[in-house]
Amino acid sequence: MSRHTPTHAYSQTTKTHLAVESGIERELVEELDGDPHVSWMVTQPLQLQFREGPQPRLRHVPDLLVVEDGRVVLWDVRPLDKQNDDFQRTTQLTRTACEEVEWDYRVFAGHPPISRINHLWISAYRIPSLHISAYTDLIKNGCQDGTIRTVGDVAARDSGYGQLTSAMWHLIWCRRLACNLDAPITPLTALTWQA
Repeated sequence: MSRHTPTHAYSQTTKTHLAVESGIERELVEELDGDPHVSWMVTQPLQLQFREGPQPRLRHVPDLLVVEDGRVVLWDVRPLDKQNDDFQRTTQLTRTACEEVEWDYRVFAGHPPISRINHLWISAYRIPSLHISAYTDLIKNGCQDGTIRTVGDVAARDSGYGQLTSAMWHLIWCRRLACNLDAPITPLTALTWQA
């Protein structure tokens, strides 16, 4: 994904569009947006300044700040092949600064292609349908009684209008229904209800 392709990503968490600097940042925002543990996020939240001896001051703007389970998490985003020595030095300084204020710090390098496509797919279903509660109950009960075990089981029960299938994708996006997003999703993909 391009490093410098600015865009806006809609966040269901903040109910706003967030300005992101690249496709890989959008990828992270869309993934975290569905996490029920995340209650807030903001892009390019602050500027850190570091001084190392007589060298000029180093300035760094992390890519994302997230509140997750009441803790602040600061994120930097960079593909593995772009994580050079300067980036490694900056991440170490940022990690140390975060530790000083009891924040967490993470680096996101992007998903492998299949996982990236799956996350992109389910993020299209982040806004629930009007009747999501009825479909949620049907899928939850089916998972619990064993009549729904796979993506194909949900598709087979859909009325043909796609509402049940759309509800399944939304429930996967918001982590209430789990499946392996690191493998291609097929009718045989197993589903598990998350309590």
